[in-house]
Amino acid sequence: DNNYKLLFDSVLSNHFIYKENINALYVNYNKTYKTISVQLGLRMENTITKGNSSGFVKDNNVFKDYHEIFTRKLVDFFPSGAVTFTKNSKSQWTLSYSQRINRPSYQNLNPFENRSSEYGGFKGNPNLRPEYANSFSLINVFRNKLVTNLSFTHTKDLIVSISDTLGGTKSFYSPKNIAKQDNISLSINYSFSKAWYSLTVSTTGYYAHNLADF
Repeated sequence: DNNYKLLFDSVLSNHFIYKENINALYVNYNKTYKTISVQLGLRMENTITKGNSSGFVKDNNVFKDYHEIFTRKLVDFFPSGAVTFTKNSKSQWTLSYSQRINRPSYQNLNPFENRSSEYGGFKGNPNLRPEYANSFSLINVFRNKLVTNLSFTHTKDLIVSISDTLGGTKSFYSPKNIAKQDNISLSINYSFSKAWYSLTVSTTGYYAHNLADF
């Protein structure tokens, strides 16, 4: 049909401006004592964010201006450390710890109702907190060929998208911090090379436990 053309629907459209500024400071320390080496680190982050969401919404067949602004300031400290034991040239053990952050995606912070139908869709959550993960690992390297890694990670404020009812007739998916997760993994990697050929074999197993307060 040559008469077909696209039309802009302002009720289903939104202008979202998101600004994020991250300032970081790093401190590292390294020291070797004969068969033991130590590495310690600390990262400080200052995060400043501002979101500006605007558009139009339809309420009881009445069109209204939509405008919402949110700001957030965070100061976080992320420690890390590793101790390596090298008793002989055949075997090396490393015990490490680190804390990291997983920030929510920009679209997950946009509070505008992104409709897929008249009865629902997706709505962001400007109150989302980042996920924080604490990780521990024990690594053994044997003869520079066999590497075994046992690790444990605990994540708090896990972000999960769940269905929520608005106004009794609309169902929107929205991300929330409602869970924590424990993850245990074991990976084994073996590599061998001689002359013109090489061999690599690896396997990984993991167990995840999720607990939600909802």
